[in-house]
Amino acid sequence: MDEGSRSLLELIKRRRSCRFFDSSKRVTKRDLMAILEAGRWAPSARNLQPLEFIIVKDNQGRDRLSEFSRQKHPSESPVSVVVVGDLKRAKDVGDISPHDTTTHLRGMKTFMFMDAAASIQNMLLMAESLGYNTLWISSFDEEALEDFLGLPDRFMPVAIICIGKTRKEIQVPPKRTLGKRVHQGSWSPRHQDESHIGFSKKINVKF
Repeated sequence: MDEGSRSLLELIKRRRSCRFFDSSKRVTKRDLMAILEAGRWAPSARNLQPLEFIIVKDNQGRDRLSEFSRQKHPSESPVSVVVVGDLKRAKDVGDISPHDTTTHLRGMKTFMFMDAAASIQNMLLMAESLGYNTLWISSFDEEALEDFLGLPDRFMPVAIICIGKTRKEIQVPPKRTLGKRVHQGSWSPRHQDESHIGFSKKINVKF
C-alpha cells in the first residue's frame, strides 16, 4: 500500500459521527462548496444524477430541521445540507433499464438512495479532510420537511447532513472484524455473527 492509499484509509477510519457540535465554529463558504463538489462527483446509476443539495444556515431553518428530526444536532451545527432526490430522474433509471421488471421497480427509489449514500460518503470524507465533523441524519418527518423546503411533488428529502466542529472528544466505536464479514466465493455459515457490537439499545429519538 502506497502513501496515498494509507492516507485515504486513515481518513476513512478517522471519520466519526459528531453529536456535540460547537455552534461558535463556522464553516467557510469555500470549504462548504468543496464538500458539495465532492458530493457532486459521486457515482450515479446511468449518470442520471438525481440529487439536489439545499443549504440551511439560518437559525430558524436549523431549528426547524431539529424539530423535524427530533434531534438537537441541526440546531447546534452551524450549517446543514439537506440531500434531496428527484423521483422522476430515479424512475428513469428503471424506464431505460435493459433488465427485468424487478430491476425496473427497484430503479424507482433504490438507485436514488444508492446514489445519495455514495454522494453523502464523499461529502463526509471531504469535510473530515478539511477539519470538520459531520452527522448523517436519515430519520425525520418527511412530509413536514418537504413542506418547509417547498419541494415540488417529484422531489423527496433523503438525508440531513450536519457540518461543523465537535466540542467533545468523539469516541472510536468498535467494528466487526473482516474475518467475520468476508466470504470467499459463497456464503460461509461459520462466519455468521449475531452480536450487535457498538449498537446502543437506548434510543432517545421519539416520534
